[in-house]
Amino acid sequence: MSDQIAIDLLNRKDKLASRRSVWDSHWQEISDRILPRQASITDKERTQGAKRTEKIYEAQPALALDRFAASMEAMITPRGSRWHFLKASAARLNQVRSVKVWFEEANAILFQKRYETKANYASQQHETYMSVGALGSGCLWVGEDLSRGGVPFYRSIHLPECYWAEDQYGFVDVNFRDYRMTARAIAKQFEKQWDALPEKIRLAANDDPSREFQMLHVVQPRDDRDLGKIDAINMPFASIYVAADDKQVIELGGEQEFPYMASRYVTAPGETYGRGPAMIVLPDIKMVNEQAKEQIIATHLKNRPPLLAARDGLLRKVMMKPGALTRGGITKEGKQLVQPMDLGIDLQAGEVGVERRLRTIDDAFLVNLMRALTEHPNMTATQALMLAQERGVVMGPTMGRQQSESVGPMVNRELSILLRNGHLPEMPQELIDAEGDYEIEYDSPINRAQRSEEGLAISRTMEQVIPLAQFDASVVDNFDLDQIARLTTEINGAPTKILRDLQDVEARREARNQQQQAAQLAEAAPGVARAAKDAASAQQIAAGETESAA
Repeated sequence: MSDQIAIDLLNRKDKLASRRSVWDSHWQEISDRILPRQASITDKERTQGAKRTEKIYEAQPALALDRFAASMEAMITPRGSRWHFLKASAARLNQVRSVKVWFEEANAILFQKRYETKANYASQQHETYMSVGALGSGCLWVGEDLSRGGVPFYRSIHLPECYWAEDQYGFVDVNFRDYRMTARAIAKQFEKQWDALPEKIRLAANDDPSREFQMLHVVQPRDDRDLGKIDAINMPFASIYVAADDKQVIELGGEQEFPYMASRYVTAPGETYGRGPAMIVLPDIKMVNEQAKEQIIATHLKNRPPLLAARDGLLRKVMMKPGALTRGGITKEGKQLVQPMDLGIDLQAGEVGVERRLRTIDDAFLVNLMRALTEHPNMTATQALMLAQERGVVMGPTMGRQQSESVGPMVNRELSILLRNGHLPEMPQELIDAEGDYEIEYDSPINRAQRSEEGLAISRTMEQVIPLAQFDASVVDNFDLDQIARLTTEINGAPTKILRDLQDVEARREARNQQQQAAQLAEAAPGVARAAKDAASAQQIAAGETESAA
């Protein structure tokens, strides 16, 4: 039975591979020029450590890709900051203190586990962004590390290993991963399924542990499961490992969530895989390489041009080394018998063409947009807000797709792993009654950039109102300055902890008012005392006069 399952899965993989074959050649062409370390798509038999830059004559497109990946990370998932929060789906529950505290603690634990050294998230997410920029798609695997108590761990999967299929909503929910693995790693991973391993793998694990074998990992929705059971073969997703060479199933298991996070830059109608910025400017990348190659040839020709010599001259050999002496190179009259050929080479013209295309490539990879802040560090706050607004408009749609298609499912997978392995605090009853429904609220730089329009509007409004207050201070009464201060803090992404609690603010203001009143009373006290003394003296005088008259 297992063998037939393996055969059926391998046959389906072959069909998916046939449909993807055009993509393979496209990806290979791109990788050769800007991502050579992953250029093993149609050329799979490359030796480890072999040089892979044979087709690169201009390195800037590859550097632009690296900056693109860094920008994606900085704008969507910046390490060192909390770029999302959790809250209950029901708005009323977000007013319940126990629910708010639970989500805050859960969010803090999630970030702690995600950025642990052994989790390997940051580096693998960067690799995925590199794949998105170059190949249009990336794949991040979120596994469950039971050796560390059941916490998430991450691995960026080489896109050519993945064969995808979409559900009715256009989300990737099927992945056939075709990859190679050493006998030692197979034996380690499937230690509990040792008897299910093919004999050749068991032998190699002892005799030749570095020998590689072809493996297939299939994750797809399971339609025939028993909803009343929670064992491995009745989970929402089937997870099947196959020893491809022997057409033998090693493990028939399941997953509660889809573990492969498929990330796509943009998609064309009817296409499963994404298209990235490198595909848009591939003609420019190829042309830049050709121009750079021609520049090298032109520079050689200009510095070492072909030589012209008289046919009947006595010259035998021209010495081309610096300071060398060529005998017979001139006549007795001083006429040169050897002259360089004038090829009319204009190196400057070639450089202009290269620079123009490099600017286009930088635009495609969003390099120029991200560079503006570093090149203009002295810009005003308003100018910075305007730049942030432009960045949010340009990058918003693309970054939003990453959040909805990849980052959101990743957070759901992470929370589920932590929850079922007991890493999160006990859920409050109110949240249990709501079946734990929650939402992800993103607070990454790109989300703040999209809100910068509000900040810009506030800034412009106050710039125009403040001068009016010089003539009539009451005009400021139209504005809730506390709300403006708090909203501006939120838009600018300042930490919430720098803001005092509203009750604390009111208490401080009340204390300040009391101090001011006390100070005013103290300042007025001498005058009041003198007035009281004068009044008392006047009363005494008046009383004395009255007695005298009597």
